[in-house]
Amino acid sequence: MREFKTSETREDFNRLRIVIICLGEVLEGIHITMPYTMAAYMVRDFLREGNNDVKVNEEVVGRLTGILASIFCAAQFLTSYGWGVFSDNFGRKYVLLMSIMSGCISAIIFGMAGNYLTAAMARLFGGIFNATGGTVKAMLADTCTNRTLPRALGYLGLAWGMGSMMGPMIGGALSYPCTIFSHFPLCEEGALFDRRPFLFPCIAAATLGMVTMLLSSCILDETLPALREQPKHGGDVQMAEMGGDVEEGARLLGKRAERMRRPSARSFLDYQDEDGSDSEASLVSEQCEDDSTVLMLTAVPPSPRPIIVPSLCGGSAASTPRHAVSSQARQGHSDQEAARPLADITNRVPDSGAASSDGCSAKGSAQYTPRASERLSIDEQTALEEQALLVDQSPAAYKEQPWYYDRQVILALASYGVVAFLFNLLDEVRPIFASAPIEDGGLAMSTHLLSWPLSFGGLSFILFVCLGYERFYKAVGGVWCTRWGMLLIVPAALLVPLATLFAHNKTAVMAQLFFAMAVNSVADTSAYSGSNVLINAAAPPGVTGAVNGAGQAISAGARAFGPFLGGLAWSLSISAGFPGHQFLVFAGLAIIAFFYQFTYALVDLPELDN
Repeated sequence: MREFKTSETREDFNRLRIVIICLGEVLEGIHITMPYTMAAYMVRDFLREGNNDVKVNEEVVGRLTGILASIFCAAQFLTSYGWGVFSDNFGRKYVLLMSIMSGCISAIIFGMAGNYLTAAMARLFGGIFNATGGTVKAMLADTCTNRTLPRALGYLGLAWGMGSMMGPMIGGALSYPCTIFSHFPLCEEGALFDRRPFLFPCIAAATLGMVTMLLSSCILDETLPALREQPKHGGDVQMAEMGGDVEEGARLLGKRAERMRRPSARSFLDYQDEDGSDSEASLVSEQCEDDSTVLMLTAVPPSPRPIIVPSLCGGSAASTPRHAVSSQARQGHSDQEAARPLADITNRVPDSGAASSDGCSAKGSAQYTPRASERLSIDEQTALEEQALLVDQSPAAYKEQPWYYDRQVILALASYGVVAFLFNLLDEVRPIFASAPIEDGGLAMSTHLLSWPLSFGGLSFILFVCLGYERFYKAVGGVWCTRWGMLLIVPAALLVPLATLFAHNKTAVMAQLFFAMAVNSVADTSAYSGSNVLINAAAPPGVTGAVNGAGQAISAGARAFGPFLGGLAWSLSISAGFPGHQFLVFAGLAIIAFFYQFTYALVDLPELDN
């Protein structure tokens, strides 16, 4: 008897690929959040029409700023799910490159805008053709194993957090370059940057986008399983021809099984050994009397999901495992309906169906013989179960129960949308509040001065990622990581308006905002990364692109309404006119975050730590 094991030949954690994918997510974060800092100042310039002595209505500024910041995500809300379905059928890479290119074009037009309508149309164009978020998550799920996917999605969440931090920093620090840098090129009176003070940060964002697009087109491969390796002979995997290498056949079988496998809530729970590592598939072959190596893999659906039962040469008395029988009884399937061949690894299959001298049929059997069951250890049977997920890839299986009927998927998507809504509302209201006059409850800060606490927030983010995030995630798990991120929104929000208590003391104001941004960085990282992991843990096999597209659409809708409602709420708080009105928006946001985090108790997903 010869025994061989499938080895994981896929890139278990291809760092270069993940870095490039994360660059795409950083870029999306920049494109979405960069106008949050610029938009309030841009709208004021549009309303003044070149006359800086004109006093503008701050209520109008708040409304127009919210609309301008939300147009991009409103367009994403309408198109993201469609792009997700498109990527499931035609590939991820094309959608990613299209998204990056449209973002670069949109940024340049936005920076060149001389009026409000042009700026709004630029944001609309960028949002319609941007599907980066859902696409990069699907790419990671295509290429990572159950063991590495949570870590990769954690890095993706960190990339989003970094992009959402860098966007306001770039927008605030590089706007009005002629004012900040005395000898900056093209800053003469009437020159390009003098007439378009918001173009320079947009050029910086577009340059990063072009670099990312070049790296993606040259280095990234298509990750959609159907395009990476076409199925052969109606889905059967023929691993060895006459005289071929059987071990190579087993390796390829394990490779294809892993590529087509999609992570789900059950798979994270069921495919881990006690030490947290993935089992290697162990396959057993035996020489029949005609010297042909025969291994039939037959899928019999036990509870809770199908298991691959090999039909091996040897043994005359055959018995079906009890768990397979009970599952067939529950599901109402006969043995003939439940069992279907998955792969035939053979050097030669005789034409006749005669059995060999030791009881082996040349065509295999759907039964599990006592000798075979004795040969296979628990780990080997678990590995065969993992390959059975190949059976679940047919679209017909998911037509019976679409993913949007899965309660855990809906809960994960809704939670991600709320996280996006709250953080984007906070990111939008913060610069409006900081730039508003002191008499209107603001801090009267310039874009350059505001960029300092935003930069400190970025530094805090990097320190937390490098020193604390991984330990924190492993200690609390995906659900509680997200819940703690939501809870930390409360101090992150309330610390901002508290700075008005000493608005005339710039040092105290800056210290207060620095601390608020540090807390916000920890909350942002924890909530976003945890939410990304939960969505992909809950996503059923075979529809990851559609689920992530739906997730991006929901979060885009939340981001669209977040800035709009933030600007509107700030305008209403000003119109209220009573002392302390600047606390209203931030207090309302903190209350929503505190109470919504209790809904995570309904999320029933396995522990995702490795």
